[in-house]
Amino acid sequence: MSTEDNGPYLQVAVICEKTLEEKDGVISIIRIVDRITVTHMTPDSPEKMPEIPISYTLVISLNSGGFKGKKELRIVLKEPNGKEREGRKIFYLPITFEGDGKGNNVILNNVMQTKGEGVYWFEIFLDDNFYAKTPLRIDYKPEKSAHLAPPT
Repeated sequence: MSTEDNGPYLQVAVICEKTLEEKDGVISIIRIVDRITVTHMTPDSPEKMPEIPISYTLVISLNSGGFKGKKELRIVLKEPNGKEREGRKIFYLPITFEGDGKGNNVILNNVMQTKGEGVYWFEIFLDDNFYAKTPLRIDYKPEKSAHLAPPT
């Protein structure tokens, strides 16, 4: 959490299907998800989940509180094995906080290449201060099918 008593503050850190933004800048978060099940249905579905791309939307809402100034938003992706994704941060963004409780919304539409099943953690930092983390669990469900009938 922030070590500064006057902000900025994290209001929301969530993964969802999509967002809507109204003309006045207010956002709606649609279908919050914390788990995605990947179904693989072929005659030779592998027992272990192959690497596949997963689309997601990460929404971060920050409130300046009394803080005025710039900070860098940084998001780090941790693999299910606890290691940082390829030693890189997945996202950097400088944010200007105007104070007086004004908010900043960050909507990140992204695709990640999965490395298998498990919980992926999105860790949120402002400058070097850890604020929160939010999980996305990827499950794999192979379904072997001897025959896939053509549509009729």
